[in-house]
Amino acid sequence: MVKIDYLCELFENQLPLLYTLMQADMSDVFYVCVGDQLIGTINKVKDGWEQIGGRQMPDEFIGELGHFIETKYPTLEYAGS
Repeated sequence: MVKIDYLCELFENQLPLLYTLMQADMSDVFYVCVGDQLIGTINKVKDGWEQIGGRQMPDEFIGELGHFIETKYPTLEYAGS
């Protein structure tokens, strides 16, 4: 299991929020959580990242999450690969 904390300071007029990004198994989607609440799931695709399910998240935010994951774990396997 991969578990990464991501402090989001992307949105104006909003306090920073700590997200937890988790991948249960190799080649699985990433689960996006705040505290113990599942917000959504994201997946790597050829040209970036996409949201699979959950609450609607802005594309810019999904891209930031994906970039953060790839920076932290450049050799990780992804469900879309």
